[in-house]
Amino acid sequence: MFSDGSKSPVTFTDPSQFQSFTSNGAIEAANATQFITGQISTVALSFGYSVKGSTSSPPAPVLTYILTGVQQKATLTQSDQTFSVDIGTSWSITNPLSSSTLTERWQTNQASTGAATSPQTIDFVFFHQYLVTFGFNVIGGGSNYSPPAATCQEFGNQISPTMGTQIWVDAAQYSFPNLLTGSSSSERWQTNVSVTGNIGSSATIDIPYTHQYYVMIILNPTTGGSISAASSWYDAGAAFQSEATSNAGWQFESWSGTGQGSYSGDNSGALANVDSPLTETAIFYPGLTITASGKVAVSYTYNAVVSLIPSSTQKTIYEPAGAEIQLSAKPSLFIYTFSGWTGSAISDKSSIPIVLDTPQNITANFSYNYVVIGIAVGVVIAIIAAAIILAAHRKKKPPVIASH
Repeated sequence: MFSDGSKSPVTFTDPSQFQSFTSNGAIEAANATQFITGQISTVALSFGYSVKGSTSSPPAPVLTYILTGVQQKATLTQSDQTFSVDIGTSWSITNPLSSSTLTERWQTNQASTGAATSPQTIDFVFFHQYLVTFGFNVIGGGSNYSPPAATCQEFGNQISPTMGTQIWVDAAQYSFPNLLTGSSSSERWQTNVSVTGNIGSSATIDIPYTHQYYVMIILNPTTGGSISAASSWYDAGAAFQSEATSNAGWQFESWSGTGQGSYSGDNSGALANVDSPLTETAIFYPGLTITASGKVAVSYTYNAVVSLIPSSTQKTIYEPAGAEIQLSAKPSLFIYTFSGWTGSAISDKSSIPIVLDTPQNITANFSYNYVVIGIAVGVVIAIIAAAIILAAHRKKKPPVIASH
């Protein structure tokens, strides 16, 4: 009946694909295993596509499908198109798009093949992608860090790529963290390059991170002076240097450092190697200026050590902030008396404590001891009067005549 439709044996390149034959108004279809008489049923499939992340226009995907047992091809458009497809047959689209290369492609993660079993509409999204390697390197060593949790896009979804592995990613923004995981308030791995960008080619994106330690500078007390370098981050292995300068009334005493490579000593210029987190404390002592006026001497005691300031002299002593110093004043002669303290402390007591929390000045004053002087003058006058009376008495006494 269909000998005029097929004059020679038919080869089925696809054993499941139906081929139709028409003769004298009759229709049949056959594949390698089935024979159907009559019209083959079709199903309506609608296809469209769009491209994400591309500034150029790649070739459109090509749809391959079966209609009346014959393979058909159609170029899709970005607007939906409806195709009649033999029911039960397979369809496919180009994926990736034909202009793709080994390092650049337009790919969809949707199924690019399917079976025509029922009507449906499928809109394919093709993502412009590049083959990219994300990596990082550390300058200055250290071991407490973890690889950076970078982010990028893959088929429109945010992912965190494995460092050192080549992967396909969307032509979209990527981002690295400024600090590596494991960084703390005293040790960190930081980058000073841009950590965000847009992927526009196949490349290796390698971000450098520098190992740093925090150097904390402390003024003790804060009012004692100033330093040339402030608390800050320093590269591991770098040299830290700071000069301490005392304020008026204060004296720089020493640096006290903690941490590997720190400096402790009495040089005003501290030089340290930043091999760990460091704390450098500049210690300043407040001064106490003691003036012993003309006829009074002053002794001062601190930590059970007694020192003397002679009369008519002045001395400035420096002790730790908060130190308690005991002062005692004593006249140099009995005719003088201690008349009181003036300056930072006012008192008429000869012995007083001074808490040295800030620079201070104090003077021990004297005056004449008029009571003692009066008594002394009275004694002198009495002695003189007695001497005069005795002398007069001796003159009035008659001479003694010797007898024979």
